[in-house]
Amino acid sequence: MILIKFSMSKISSEQAISNVIFSILGDIHKIKTLEQSIIRRTRSENQSSSPTHEEDKDDFDNDPRYKQMMEAMLKADKKKLEELKIQGSHPDALQPIVLLMGNTSMLKENVLESIKKEITDDEHYGYDLEFREIDSSELNEDFVLSLPKPKGADGGVLVISDFSKFVDSYSPNDQVKILCTIMRTHGFSPYGYGLVSTGWRIIFMENSEDENKWWPDSCVHYFLNKNCLYSYFVE
Repeated sequence: MILIKFSMSKISSEQAISNVIFSILGDIHKIKTLEQSIIRRTRSENQSSSPTHEEDKDDFDNDPRYKQMMEAMLKADKKKLEELKIQGSHPDALQPIVLLMGNTSMLKENVLESIKKEITDDEHYGYDLEFREIDSSELNEDFVLSLPKPKGADGGVLVISDFSKFVDSYSPNDQVKILCTIMRTHGFSPYGYGLVSTGWRIIFMENSEDENKWWPDSCVHYFLNKNCLYSYFVE
């Protein structure tokens, strides 16, 4: 196994809120943006095909090449939207895993609760996400296999306490298997039967005063290699 140096970013509560929201809402924001783009393109296409008595209508709008280009862009947007909804943007149908370190009580009060409020209440987001909190002692194969799809229309966030306990309880391979099973399953995608996203994202919390805490024999290597692990020490 190739070892990667684990770099922990030291940030404030305000920065943590912003960073976590940016991470876990990445695919959701892309989906919303594409949906809006498709609505605009469809509306524009319908309007351009409607009868008009305007003799001075712009020739560019009536150019067959322009119409073909717009149809191709609309088709591409619809295909990308389907891919995002089924598989997410990660090639392995994974979702972001965020590891927050610091004082757990502070993390829950200043970071997690603010994230919930901003995501669900703020007019800028207003997304429908289910938040579910568990202790890492509950995180086993039976729990994962019985975990239902998120109740939120935009997916869910599983908040798990005590990352160290989870690491100490399983081998690195078993850790990877458990977390991957939370985030993805097998099903039908635009390319056939394969890996599809469950809609769950993961936030781990670790109570620690050591900003350089390191887990040399853990799943962090795997998820760092997959570019889906974000770690922060919150002051």
